[in-house]
Amino acid sequence: RASQKAIPLSQSGVPKHRRFSFYDQVHTTGMDIKQALNATAVITIGKDMTFRDYAQGAFRMRGIGQGQRLHAFVIPEVEKLVCDQLIRAKIQCAARPPDPVDAKSGKPVEFKAIPAKNPRQLLVHVSAWLVVNSMRIEKIMFNMLCEQNIRNVWRKLCFKLLISDHKKVGTSEGKGHVEDAVDVFRERLDHSVEASVPIVKRFHTKLVELADLREQWLKDADRKATVERVLSYVASAEKKSKGADKSLDTPAAQKRAFDAEQQQEQEQEQEQEQEQEQEKEQEQMPVPEEQIFVKKKYNIKRQEIHSWPLHLLAEDIKDEKGRPSHPEFYPLSTFK
Repeated sequence: RASQKAIPLSQSGVPKHRRFSFYDQVHTTGMDIKQALNATAVITIGKDMTFRDYAQGAFRMRGIGQGQRLHAFVIPEVEKLVCDQLIRAKIQCAARPPDPVDAKSGKPVEFKAIPAKNPRQLLVHVSAWLVVNSMRIEKIMFNMLCEQNIRNVWRKLCFKLLISDHKKVGTSEGKGHVEDAVDVFRERLDHSVEASVPIVKRFHTKLVELADLREQWLKDADRKATVERVLSYVASAEKKSKGADKSLDTPAAQKRAFDAEQQQEQEQEQEQEQEQEQEKEQEQMPVPEEQIFVKKKYNIKRQEIHSWPLHLLAEDIKDEKGRPSHPEFYPLSTFK
């Protein structure tokens, strides 16, 4: 323990009942560490977890149901996400209060985690929410793939153009199509903040606007057909998710977008306040006093200028006996 060196588990001498194993989300797949027969594990539920992550983490305990136990830890924020998803499916949550509004004041009650009366039902609800999360991640990956496929249509053309005309970049001949080809590979960040509540656009609409922006590279019939085919995939996928499409234009969705914008502004204000406090602290810090050095008398007699004729550079530095012919020049091996 004092050396803090990593050694093989077989050489550690730590018995199974005294082991503490920690798995992060990345290293849960394929890890097999033997635990005690009556070991108890804890699995934490994160907001971005999927059912596969949950299952991989749970099955690190090979003896579940045969002496080994597993506790699921759910923080109130994640529990609220689970309950919100269940309410959309018209299922009563096992942990959330049935009436989130105060009867006297009429104001929303702040959500607080309440121990579930039926833990088994809560585990079922968590598993259902993780499955929904898996679907959401798959949808995001599908959207990213479709966007990349559309971008690749004109990026391939621009890449071939840059390979053939790369020497024209930065010259007068390169102005125009070559600079436009370089601009295709740039992804500029837009930091502008809208003054009103942003209108949520469908993903299909965003892709159509993206294709219209690069219309100059889509004059070929094959490229247009490829873009139309990808857009048809996205359109058919949006038609299948009827409930998700209808919820985009609801007042609740607009309220969530407005709340997100307000939260972002509050975070920016907090960062500015922290920066101002740091600047004030730096101003209040004592300035170190300059050190005053006492002037002393130094011997500068040896710093006289010794001149030597320029023609000595062309002569040999050693005489016939091998001694230095001129004191100004001597071999590097004798340098001190």
